[in-house]
Amino acid sequence: MDWITTSSAKVTHYFYLMRILSLLLIVLNISFNCIAQEFNDSLTYELNEVVIEAENQSITNNVSKYIPNSKQKNAAQSGVMLLGLMAIPQLDVNMSSLSVKTMAGQNVTMFIDYNEANQQDLDGLRTQDVKRVEYYSFPTDARFKGAKHVINFVMQKYEYGGYVKLKAEKQFSVNTTDASVYSKIAYKSMLFDIYADESYLTTRHNGSYKSELFRFPNLFDNGPADINRVSSTESSRYRNNVNNIAARALYSSQKIQISNRVSLNISNTPVNDILDYVIYQPRIFDNEMSTKKMSSKNLTAAYAGDFFFNLSPKTSLQTGLIYNYGHNTSNSHYAADNFDILNNAVENVHDLHFNPRFSYQLNQHNRLMAFGSGVWRRNSIDYTGNTSSEQTYNVQAYFFGVHYDYTGEKLQTGGELGWAWENNKISGISSSDNFPQINVYANYMPAQKHMLTFSWNYGKDVPDASQKSPNMLQQDELMWFTGSPDLKDYKYMNTSLSYTWLPNNKWQLSATGGQFNFKDRCVTIYSPTAPDGTMLRKYINGGDYNAFMFNINATAKFFGSRLILSMIPQYWIYRTRGAYSYSIDDFNGRIQASYYLKSFYFVGSYSTKRKYPATQAEYKESVPEQYMVKIGWGNGAWNLSAAAYNFFRKSWLSGKRTLLSEFYDYTASTFSTNAHMRFSLTATYTFGYGKKVSRYNEVEKGEFSNSAILK
Repeated sequence: MDWITTSSAKVTHYFYLMRILSLLLIVLNISFNCIAQEFNDSLTYELNEVVIEAENQSITNNVSKYIPNSKQKNAAQSGVMLLGLMAIPQLDVNMSSLSVKTMAGQNVTMFIDYNEANQQDLDGLRTQDVKRVEYYSFPTDARFKGAKHVINFVMQKYEYGGYVKLKAEKQFSVNTTDASVYSKIAYKSMLFDIYADESYLTTRHNGSYKSELFRFPNLFDNGPADINRVSSTESSRYRNNVNNIAARALYSSQKIQISNRVSLNISNTPVNDILDYVIYQPRIFDNEMSTKKMSSKNLTAAYAGDFFFNLSPKTSLQTGLIYNYGHNTSNSHYAADNFDILNNAVENVHDLHFNPRFSYQLNQHNRLMAFGSGVWRRNSIDYTGNTSSEQTYNVQAYFFGVHYDYTGEKLQTGGELGWAWENNKISGISSSDNFPQINVYANYMPAQKHMLTFSWNYGKDVPDASQKSPNMLQQDELMWFTGSPDLKDYKYMNTSLSYTWLPNNKWQLSATGGQFNFKDRCVTIYSPTAPDGTMLRKYINGGDYNAFMFNINATAKFFGSRLILSMIPQYWIYRTRGAYSYSIDDFNGRIQASYYLKSFYFVGSYSTKRKYPATQAEYKESVPEQYMVKIGWGNGAWNLSAAAYNFFRKSWLSGKRTLLSEFYDYTASTFSTNAHMRFSLTATYTFGYGKKVSRYNEVEKGEFSNSAILK
């Protein structure tokens, strides 16, 4: 089929340049015409806002504060989009995927008025109520729960009232529909909110083209054999529905903050069918077609409680309590000629987390915090089909430590030392481990508007429960897969150094370098040890992963911040050792432009293609470039936009993977909706009721429980 056919010719630098230029021309065409007509007015407008813009950003040794202007708040349809439009130099905000990382690639924890928020909370945010955005590196406020990198939205507060926000999005060419409703009401110190959404995706363009080479010492007792298996998707069908409901009650005063939230999350994939054309060389099987019919359903009911008490001017106590119940089903039927494989699983999950933190301010410059956490998890799985078994996973983990901060006029520094204990019992097989977790950081201001940030951390990560499954399942005629109950925790060590310069509100610059290391990481190996000498895919601790990176985030603002241009070039060096050794150097980057014309806004972004070895897997991967243009209009209550993504690309190719090993090689091209041409229409409508509306953070939608089903 034509959507599977891909070109092997390399894209020239000239072609990439033309794409970038065409994207910028689309975004900026209207802006330059308007600039030519309103040149004198633009100069006057810019001069009138000089004083205001000088106050729009500030930086100290523990927080950077940014004030969004009215144009940005009017254009933003969500909290993440507002961050992208503000072009905060310490953040890497991808406007296509709406993801947020630090410039060193670290996770950023989101808060709204010191309450933790997730993606759905940010979608429900009323951006007109945002007074400022604060970025913290290693914050000392106990309400941030020990998070290392934080964005906090500071909102306008009122005494009573409420609002409702409705959102609907429809994507064309890719058949996706999303809708959500958020409602909030506040009375004095109490706040109640509810959130509900639904998303629907259906496509006939999932699949892959895969060429596999098997090297068997003794296949089916017939001696050595080298088998080439080529499969290409002829047709596919995929349908998924996601529904989420959440409700919360929040009490907030100067000394006490108590949040109680319940949520229900359901994801249903009733259809995930793939028909492949299969060729074996030599022809050891008669079949030329294979079908794989899959379905799954995940349900999670959750409670999350958060309790903060300001015990005295120097002491505070924060405690989190989370309980998740999950019920998951997974069904798979592979058929080829007279060959049938059934793999079905039903799972129940119980997951409990408890996280207390006690903070003590020794004096003006010194603070201590003692913290702990406990995790108790039980997964019960019933496998049926060709291989039947019952598996039980019991996990207990405890973590205790102490954190210290010193805050001076130009320097903030500190660190933490903790110790973790972990006990696992998987279907009667027990294992345990204990290890330290160490974090060191420093924020230093050598001069006003300049900031240096250093961080170093060391510890261990724990493999997923599914990777430790002792069960062995069959994938196709020549491949089986299993987990490893004796899989060990793997060490990590990360270092980063960043520099931020905010000379004025027209120019912003940050430069970041980092090194990231995983020792004895978790990968899969392939060995001819499955039944009849076929291939077995198994999880092991298999070597080291090292990555080095350097990037720059530069932003320029013109004509009273009506035109904003950002550029992020970055260079990565990847080196892996052990079971899979790769040496990959990759230069990539992204540009972004936004322009505002009265109530209209225009946004464009372009990200180059990338290549890298997977962090916790055995393959190396390359993904194509991504680009988008969005045009919208907003008036405070309404926000309407139309967007075009990857509008030059007809192919459904979303990535290429390559693996070379002793007994098994493969190259695979995957096809999905991720990188294909698509168009979207989005509308949000927000209306308030009552008087003096009090808006705190949006309710969290909730998350699905961690499944241990072997994949």
